[in-house]
Amino acid sequence: MSDKYNYLYIYILLLALIYNIINNFDIKTLVSIIIIFIVAYVFYMKIINDKNKNKAEKENIENNLNSNINNFNKNNSLNLTLSKIPNEFKYLLKDEILTKLVLDIQFIKKFNKSLYLDILIQINKIMKFYIYILSDIYDPKIYIKNIMDLKKSVVELLESSKLIIPLKYKHLLNLNMSKIIDNTIELFKIRITDMLSIITNYSKHYKKDYYIQDNIYIDTYNNVSNKNDNVIFIN
Repeated sequence: MSDKYNYLYIYILLLALIYNIINNFDIKTLVSIIIIFIVAYVFYMKIINDKNKNKAEKENIENNLNSNINNFNKNNSLNLTLSKIPNEFKYLLKDEILTKLVLDIQFIKKFNKSLYLDILIQINKIMKFYIYILSDIYDPKIYIKNIMDLKKSVVELLESSKLIIPLKYKHLLNLNMSKIIDNTIELFKIRITDMLSIITNYSKHYKKDYYIQDNIYIDTYNNVSNKNDNVIFIN
């Protein structure tokens, strides 16, 4: 009961203080103050709504990707690389670029769920190695090779995914699935190349390993503008 009355006294004092402040202002000043408070409240509510919206979108993306694990029956797959399926794609979801890429090719699971899941698992592993290397948990000289091997494997999986799309679906709803996969491959190569460059710079400046670039193979690429706006890679 004492706490209840203490709060009541505080509210009364605050109201008295506010009344005293308002009483000393003229009408014009009060109107200006009210307008400022209204505008500030509107902006505050917009910030809160945008924050909630972004949070909801992030949760939807997480649930969308992780549902591939929940809805997959490992016993029905002959793919031995799916023997160790993570509980969630927490590492993949930390990279917005890679997350967007895998969301853009979700149509693959319509034709082969295990192939799409395998792509997700391997990209998730790439991100795990990348994060662990930059967190000084994994040795760059050892695990950078794993990233390169996984990169090659993912590209091969993406290339093979074009073969499993039936001809009648190739241009479904004016959507060129093969072209989307090709663009995904190009953007994936660019992203992994950037990650490898970051690891190389990290190793040189923080690990003092000035020869790491001699021990790895980093893809180089040239952005060439043509009528199709394609990117040409020199591997």
